[in-house]
Amino acid sequence: ATFADVAKKRSMDPGSKDRGGVYDPFPPGTMVPEFENAIRSVPLGGITKVVETQFGYHIIRRSTWDEVKAKFAESYQQIAVQS
Repeated sequence: ATFADVAKKRSMDPGSKDRGGVYDPFPPGTMVPEFENAIRSVPLGGITKVVETQFGYHIIRRSTWDEVKAKFAESYQQIAVQS
């Protein structure tokens, strides 16, 4: 099974479950510190150990640039408009 398959089947996160555990790119400071620190602790394409936050337990896969570059420009524009 892929990470996305497992996330779709097992995740309880309404924000990413149906998208295979994927979140759109987000600016620093958007997520709780434990989540952001975990993402930065693994290389691109890497998967964290279990991370506990106030929202529960997470296993996070850090996307590669090739996986997010198409979505990045769109997400960045939305972030810039909100700021």
